[in-house]
Amino acid sequence: MNVYLICKDGGSDKFWSITNCGVSYYVRYGKNGTFGHFEVKTFETEAACAKAAETLISSKRKKGYSDGNKPFVDLSSETAQKLQAYKKEKDYLSEEMREMFLSEGEGECGVYEGHIAAADCILEEFTDAVCRGLGSEKTIMLAVKNAVSAFNRLNESTDYSLIETEERELIWDYMDSAVQLAGIDTEGKDITEDWREW
Repeated sequence: MNVYLICKDGGSDKFWSITNCGVSYYVRYGKNGTFGHFEVKTFETEAACAKAAETLISSKRKKGYSDGNKPFVDLSSETAQKLQAYKKEKDYLSEEMREMFLSEGEGECGVYEGHIAAADCILEEFTDAVCRGLGSEKTIMLAVKNAVSAFNRLNESTDYSLIETEERELIWDYMDSAVQLAGIDTEGKDITEDWREW
């Protein structure tokens, strides 16, 4: 289940989304036009997770949130189209994480499907933010900072189990390649280093 809600009541302009991943879900929320915040919650059973997710959705609707769409990404430029096509590379990272952390059983290492789905979403949102920032190095580097900060919080929620050396290299490589596709020469530097805690 994926639900994306927006709220534009009383001068506010916010979004809230939830993705149910079996015994875990992740929520992303914040002001429209920002990267937002991520939270992952795990449960004993899929039924308990689904019930909690439905309760949250109902609560948000009562507070004035309604169905909405993610921010528009202009795909008219060749660079934006290349970046969107590049998104499939993030699937490799997700599969590596699943193989490493879920092969023994979900939650064995403190990592659940919801954490991996959230990591995938962070890279998706990062790529979209780079597309929206084409032509502005400052905006693109802000997208890097926001994605790295989101990964910091996500990794912390797994007691620092989610991102190890291999995952760090894969995340850096994905982000560096996307930034270079956007026309910024990173000169081989680690563009995540200033903000990452992993």
